[in-house]
Amino acid sequence: MDFLLDILIPESELYGVELQELLIAWGEETFSQDPREYRFGRSLHFKEVKGFDRYFQKTFQQSYDEEAYLALHLQSSHLQELQFRICKNGAMDYSNELIQFVQKLYQHVPNFFLLLELCDELSDGPYDTENAEEAIYLLNESLSLVSGKGVIITRNKKISYNWLKNFRKVKS
Repeated sequence: MDFLLDILIPESELYGVELQELLIAWGEETFSQDPREYRFGRSLHFKEVKGFDRYFQKTFQQSYDEEAYLALHLQSSHLQELQFRICKNGAMDYSNELIQFVQKLYQHVPNFFLLLELCDELSDGPYDTENAEEAIYLLNESLSLVSGKGVIITRNKKISYNWLKNFRKVKS
């Protein structure tokens, strides 16, 4: 199963979760890439998604402030490795950098969206979670071969949830 993971996070919170922008050196100067790329830990890589607001608007019937939020797409193989370990062992691998990143999100970021999508499938949720354990449980269930499905996990203390009721209708 091919899963994709996107994260919508306030740009002001990037350094709290230790996301480091990967810069390019040109001579003695350094520059951001376009689109920007970020790293967490040793090997968890994310790439900025431009135009994510169109997808978000279509899916959720609500927009977000593109100046304040950053949409990131997971580039590394951690999601596939995590799915393999879950299917093989039946349990979550807490040493996986993706899980460590989710834990860091809950420690430092008051509002964000995790969108785990299974290509061309309807996603469950959104689930508004208050702690990393809830989110990790949802990821574990979603990545398992038994129930393999996409899921939307939110931690959002600022945005109204009235629009969430329409999610299933919009997605299907």
